[in-house]
Amino acid sequence: MSSQETYINESATCLWINNEKIIDMPGIFFTEIERIRLYEMDRIKRIPYGIGDFEQVNAKWEYYVDKTMYIPELEKHRFVFFIRPRRFGKTLFLSTLQSYYDINKKDRFEEFYRDTWILENPTEERARYMILYFNFSVVNKDKNLVQPSFNIYCSGVIDHFLDLYEKYIPGKVAAEVKKSKNADEKLSKMSYLLAGEETKIYLMIDEYDNFTNTIMAEYGREEYERISKEEGYFKQFFTVLKGIASGSGSALARMFITGVSPITMDDVTSGFNVGANLSTHPRFNTLMGFTETDVSEMIDYYTRAGEFHLDKNECLKIMSQWYNNYQFAEKAKNRVFNTDMILYFMRDTCGLDYMPNDLIDENVRVDYGKLKHLIAVNNNLNGNFNELENLLANGYSTARLKKSFPHHQLMVRDNFISLLFYFGLLTIDGSFQGETRFSIPNKVIESFMNEFITEGYRDACKVDISMVKLSRLIGAMAYDGEWMPCIEHIAELIEECLSVRDLIEGEKVVQTLFTAFLHAGRPFLISTEKESGGGFIDISLAPFLSLFPDMQYAYLIEMKYLKANELYNADIEQKTFAKAKAQLEKYANDENLRKQWHLDPYGEIELKRLILIFKGRELKHYSEY
Repeated sequence: MSSQETYINESATCLWINNEKIIDMPGIFFTEIERIRLYEMDRIKRIPYGIGDFEQVNAKWEYYVDKTMYIPELEKHRFVFFIRPRRFGKTLFLSTLQSYYDINKKDRFEEFYRDTWILENPTEERARYMILYFNFSVVNKDKNLVQPSFNIYCSGVIDHFLDLYEKYIPGKVAAEVKKSKNADEKLSKMSYLLAGEETKIYLMIDEYDNFTNTIMAEYGREEYERISKEEGYFKQFFTVLKGIASGSGSALARMFITGVSPITMDDVTSGFNVGANLSTHPRFNTLMGFTETDVSEMIDYYTRAGEFHLDKNECLKIMSQWYNNYQFAEKAKNRVFNTDMILYFMRDTCGLDYMPNDLIDENVRVDYGKLKHLIAVNNNLNGNFNELENLLANGYSTARLKKSFPHHQLMVRDNFISLLFYFGLLTIDGSFQGETRFSIPNKVIESFMNEFITEGYRDACKVDISMVKLSRLIGAMAYDGEWMPCIEHIAELIEECLSVRDLIEGEKVVQTLFTAFLHAGRPFLISTEKESGGGFIDISLAPFLSLFPDMQYAYLIEMKYLKANELYNADIEQKTFAKAKAQLEKYANDENLRKQWHLDPYGEIELKRLILIFKGRELKHYSEY
């Protein structure tokens, strides 16, 4: 709310702001909607962080990024299956569809959809359906309670649906359906008895795999298969649903299902073959998430409102590094930002003169923390862990993007890489030799990936890794220039970790693990193989001055590696050192790097150049020059 006082007179013919009449139209009366709109012209829209209710967002004057232009295109498909990572706005979009198609809300269209594309371009199917809406995120995830919770929830939703649309449902049908105790029986009976009715059902399921993913992560494959295989109640629910969608003359006219992966759908239906999986269709690449234009316009709005005080270009640069670069279709032209992270950033910067202390929303961190089960089973690292190491070491991976695969085939490489993509840990980054090329989209995901590596070694290899200690040592590097204690500690951890994985050796493994430990700290922007001075820096620690303006030091690290069985003596060490020194001198003299890092003569950050020589898993030499 602004500080201005707004008043609309009783005759509703004029608008007053701070005792000054700004609109005076004698003889013309504003409608209720127009009066509300005039009042809200003087209000600042709230940032709808964590809000998934469209009517609350748009009808109650919160900032809404319009996605309604996709509605006509979606109507070309009766049954839609759509996957996006968590925190990308799936719930809000499904709520947008719910309000648009609900026959009970046809008289409130202008109120709900003002300032949207669809208001001027409504389709013939607007407000035509009874909406049967399920949100499976509310199902209890305890393995002992999940089955009764699912049945109680779904049965309650169906009973409420029957009451909500009693005008369109014969009383005898409602009474007959309510006699059944199980949700799948209710669903089947209702569809059969309503088959001849004129008003059809639009069924929506949000987060269809929410509780199954939790069961998978916390209890393992055996518990997951109990609910997804032939005898499972969840399997039976989708068997009924698939039968209804496949039948002719069904009461079910449309269906929209969202989730974060195709695994559960494959397990409970052997693939969603009754409808269209539009998850990787280029036309729907930006259906969820924010484009750069969306983010730019949001910043402009809050700047004009006097709420956003930071430099727009600097913020866009940081947001792009940390939240952007998701592409969900190979032929798509645009990339999108994570919806939640943008709203989090805007919420925590509006009205202030500084950015959030932590650029990663804790809710997102918790979501991705649940994925650690993908790389370890009973604290034993699996083949997927090696894939993750290779991905971080090389910066990309190639695979065939799979649209569907069962849980028991998760160890198949293409399936695992595809799952990382669906979960938002990877993004499409072109193609290579007939396969899809995947890369890590941004700094947030890079941080999570490195946490997976660190925690994987800590849990599986029983190595005592204190993230607090690492953070403190990295802080001393940034502020005091004391790099040696941190390098020595990380070297000890690497030797201990790799000693329990005797078959794992190589420069990329050592560099990846070294970098993963460095991510425990916050002051640096960490990069591997960063281009500079006509070459590629092994590890660069750039000063993150936007968040830590008082830090004093930046680092270039050249890492040389010799195999464990190679000869090592003083002469070899001297030659290796000389080669590393020459490379670092080229990197350090790069003019662009000196400007970007605020090094002399462009700032007061002091650059330290470190040379590390590993022989196998042992650090044999470390020095600064």
